[in-house]
Amino acid sequence: MRGTYYLNEAEIEQWKPLFEDYIPLICERPVYWSLTDVNLGPANVKFMLTNILGYEELEWDSNGWEQDTWYKFQIPETDITLVMYYCGFTFDLTLSREWEDGSECEELLK
Repeated sequence: MRGTYYLNEAEIEQWKPLFEDYIPLICERPVYWSLTDVNLGPANVKFMLTNILGYEELEWDSNGWEQDTWYKFQIPETDITLVMYYCGFTFDLTLSREWEDGSECEELLK
């Protein structure tokens, strides 16, 4: 996992098309996109969503000592909310849509 917040131009060019392709897929049905093993940290994903794709950060929540953290982002001109989940113990990092009915998400790519 990366330890720096900003992505350089080459990294932005590498990741932007993937984010643009995968985000619509996770918005269509209850799946999540696992970013755990792709050398991006939560700050990098947050940077991509807010600074590059123009999403608005809404709020974040944490459960304390378990080090689970959820960040919520609004997709511009929609009512769709994305949730980035990060666990400080396991280093799991996922991106999914927030489903109003509480649907459980399955992994998009296995």
